[in-house]
Amino acid sequence: MACDPFPMEKWAAAGAIRYVSLDDLLAASDVVSLHLPLTPKTHYVLNAKTLALLKPGAYVLITAHQAFLTREALSEIARVTIGNVSLLQAGRPFLPGTPL
Repeated sequence: MACDPFPMEKWAAAGAIRYVSLDDLLAASDVVSLHLPLTPKTHYVLNAKTLALLKPGAYVLITAHQAFLTREALSEIARVTIGNVSLLQAGRPFLPGTPL
């Protein structure tokens, strides 16, 4: 399961991923992993109300953010950045899912 404000349907279908609401995800998951930028909208995404939705025995692991240091992530960052610069120069919209 996944929850995302910008769902990528093809990616989800290829991995048999089903998008659900955050409430449904928290209620059904054994382990919840968050992958999101800190913004005013995501600040306190986990709070007393949302933590109370976790099913009994679920785990919320908190670690330092290291995802951007992988070869794959850095490659994807470069790909999206170069693609968006090219699109900007052409007067076209940014790639889907690109935060503004």
